Amino acid sequence: MKLRSVLHLLGGSTAVYISVVACAAASDESAPEDFDASEHDAHGARDGRGILDVLTDPVSAANADNPLSGTRLKAKHLSATDGSKQFNYSWRDSPRNEDCQFMRASDGKLRCLPNQYAWAQYFADSACTKPVATTLTSCGAPPYLITYVSNGCADGGRYSLYKRGAQVATVYYGAPGACQQTPIETGKTAWVVDGAEIPPSSFVEATEVVDP
Repeated sequence: MKLRSVLHLLGGSTAVYISVVACAAASDESAPEDFDASEHDAHGARDGRGILDVLTDPVSAANADNPLSGTRLKAKHLSATDGSKQFNYSWRDSPRNEDCQFMRASDGKLRCLPNQYAWAQYFADSACTKPVATTLTSCGAPPYLITYVSNGCADGGRYSLYKRGAQVATVYYGAPGACQQTPIETGKTAWVVDGAEIPPSSFVEATEVVDP
């Protein structure tokens, strides 16, 4: 195909595309009932985006991932030196002054539980009822201990959060009726829970909502 024919074809295709985009943006017949003309510029595109912007970037990056902070949970972002920003998939529970992430708590509800914890896979007693977590000694003491119990349901298991208690020198592993003492790995420290589970209601609840 000759170069002139190629350029003619590309020019015609671009003209058709621009016409389609312009008509779609400016047509009152395709506008939703809640269309607000004040939000559109003279080119018919939202947020000051002209036709060339629509052609080169049909979906605005600003709308791709824009979490909203609430009265208590504040969205955390990665802010780059060039001005770009990305949600860090973590939240700041402002009254508690700690980061959190949504997990299904022991009451079956999605709650933003603190994400600084150690997994409690062992126990402090020979009946295997009092949770214990082990961490690298070099990492220091974790603020919380967490346990996970599978319920066999489609929505997954349940997480229970505890305050971290004192160190223990002896740990057990297993389940009631099959509980055995086990050694603590070299370089690790064992921590027992401090009291009962922290009430799930202490943490912000969320519900899953599907956009229309």
